[in-house]
Amino acid sequence: FQKYVHSYFIESDLCRICYQKNRGYPGDFSMMELIWLGRTDPIRFRYRGTSQIGELLNAFTLDSANCRANEARIHYFIQQITARNRMKIASIGAGSAIELRLALTQQPHCFGQADLLDQDFGGYQSLSAQLTSTQQGKFHYYPGNVFRTVLATNDDQYELMYSAGLFDYLDAKTSCRLISRLWRKLVSGGELIITNVRPGNPTRLWMEYGAEWYLDYKDEQQLYLLATLIEESVGGNVRSVVHKDTYGVYQYLHLQKPG
Repeated sequence: FQKYVHSYFIESDLCRICYQKNRGYPGDFSMMELIWLGRTDPIRFRYRGTSQIGELLNAFTLDSANCRANEARIHYFIQQITARNRMKIASIGAGSAIELRLALTQQPHCFGQADLLDQDFGGYQSLSAQLTSTQQGKFHYYPGNVFRTVLATNDDQYELMYSAGLFDYLDAKTSCRLISRLWRKLVSGGELIITNVRPGNPTRLWMEYGAEWYLDYKDEQQLYLLATLIEESVGGNVRSVVHKDTYGVYQYLHLQKPG
């Protein structure tokens, strides 16, 4: 692949950015925004490249299962956010929080406050640039390692906590540690939603061969095992259910605190 295809691969704007990882890590907010714009504003962003082949590869990549699933994931979380009015929400590994911005635009009173936890301040800057001053007041940003920042947030607890992509880069042991910390911040009846890529991801080879973009894949059984480990850790019942998308890419683990 590197010898015969890669020189064409990086002529696509999206593929090149995914490969170069300009912010120093895979899956950063600028990549996610390019995928969202390419899927939702195709006239301006679908055919972006330094050559005609690059433009076609850009469109091909945006039509892949992974990019379709990324668009669907944003809509999925918009539905979760707007399903009922919540006082406090936390997004773990928030990036530029596209789903929160859109949810707030669609339903201005769907939440009172959203705390964003992420290592990259650029995502918060991108979000803020697209909000009115009134909307900006609803967001609080906690920079740095999420294991520390989740404990640094104020003493109030959350009705909804979710992570749209962070757990794709965490092994099972680390995932369990982080879930245990997040669990303490949930109110009774509160919900934690975790996204993780399925091992059968149809776009996996394109991502790995072309962009050297590697994820920690977990199957449905492994996600339910995380729920079991949390039950053992907290010593109580945890209501758990896994939803799968229609693209064979993402699965969503819902964990609800009793109450």
